[in-house]
Amino acid sequence: MSDNNIVSMNINESLIKPIVEAQMKQAILDNMGDVKSYMEQLISIALNEKCDIEGRTDCSNWDKKYTYIDVLINNAIRSAAREAIKEFMEQETKTFKKAFKNYLKQKQTLDKLFDSFVNFADKTMVGNNYKMDIIFKQFYKDSDY
Repeated sequence: MSDNNIVSMNINESLIKPIVEAQMKQAILDNMGDVKSYMEQLISIALNEKCDIEGRTDCSNWDKKYTYIDVLINNAIRSAAREAIKEFMEQETKTFKKAFKNYLKQKQTLDKLFDSFVNFADKTMVGNNYKMDIIFKQFYKDSDY
């Protein structure tokens, strides 16, 4: 045969590219072994990595006292508790205001508040020669107080 019989094939790249990619992916998966087991190991390593209280791993070993999963769970619990308390307080605000006003209206409560105010004024203002102006306004419309 002569050298002039060289066969030239024009194959479109879009035909070859998916075949090569599929072969490469399969070769990677074959080298990894059981993909499910491999992924479970990666996830376990990531979740059990030591970190600080904020979940950062780029800190000193001294601060790495927690696992990442512990930090995530702690944050989720705190967030849920924060939301539950916020909802509860929004629902019960009127009840708390009424109870607090009733508490403040009690004579012994007012006496304690007044005593605290006088002691504070005596120890800080008078003892240090500060000038103090006090303006008393009627706190409640009740005539008993």
